[in-house]
Amino acid sequence: MIFFKGQATTELIPFKRVIGVDPSAKMIDAARELAVSNAQSTNPETETKFEYVQGNAEKLSFLEDGSVDLIIAGPHI
Repeated sequence: MIFFKGQATTELIPFKRVIGVDPSAKMIDAARELAVSNAQSTNPETETKFEYVQGNAEKLSFLEDGSVDLIIAGPHI
């Protein structure tokens, strides 16, 4: 899940593929910008492992059954 401009997502760099989900288009854009910035300052290859989807945590129909190893969720305040 993406919250606070994708900060939770960028901590998952060791994973092969990371998908961040947030209902806000603004947060998705901010998360993408953060991923690009982090990739430029560390390893450019890490940018390609991140995917961002606008949507709700309750409906993850874009994922295949058995394709997820870890889900992290954070509350909106």
